[in-house]
Amino acid sequence: MSLVALFAWRPFPYGCLTAFYTILLAAVVSRPSSRRRLFFLPLLAMTWQLLSDAQAGYLSATLWFWSLLTASDYILVTDVQRELRLTGEPAAQSIENAPLIVRFKWAITLLCSSRGIGWAHGPCMRIPTATDTSRWTFITKQIVRFIASQLLFDAVNLHTRCNPALVDRLGLVHVGLAWRVIGTVGWAAGAAAALVGGHAAAAIFSVALGFSRPDEWYPVFGDLADTASLRKFWS
Repeated sequence: MSLVALFAWRPFPYGCLTAFYTILLAAVVSRPSSRRRLFFLPLLAMTWQLLSDAQAGYLSATLWFWSLLTASDYILVTDVQRELRLTGEPAAQSIENAPLIVRFKWAITLLCSSRGIGWAHGPCMRIPTATDTSRWTFITKQIVRFIASQLLFDAVNLHTRCNPALVDRLGLVHVGLAWRVIGTVGWAAGAAAALVGGHAAAAIFSVALGFSRPDEWYPVFGDLADTASLRKFWS
């Protein structure tokens, strides 16, 4: 598959992605066994099919291959039920002996915690403070954050209507410094706004339905002051 096909807009493979996550969930729910690694084979087969059919657009390819790396970790590298545990969960208490419904909920929690927040293997340095407010106060703040992020996303992408790098498809290399700066900053701000908006939407949904508590939702990004030095940035 050519790079042109990879970055072309294609219909998102919702069916394949649903099957992918269903298999991944089944692998995490399954008790430890040497046969558990076999769950990875259909994921590889679907990945190959996706590439050979040239159905991977930029967004779908990004999500798909990030998920493939997650699957390779949880299926091939890490014995999840024996090595991973929630914060405060006794090390001697193994989830592998729990009933199916308990393991199912545990697996959902793990797959929804890509940053490891609330897990013993999660980050332990310079974690932003979680919100400790009432349920509806938290939801209201997240709604405001979601709306603000969408407005910011639209605002920072206004330049795409007149930026010659995009309008004339010249690329950032072939336009002036000002347009390169605007394009780069706009892309970064837009990406940050999209992440914050998605995080806020998920928080609203999860807390409103009682799946999680407000204090379990840490901010996506830390303080801007942490970017003052490389040590703070990477810690």
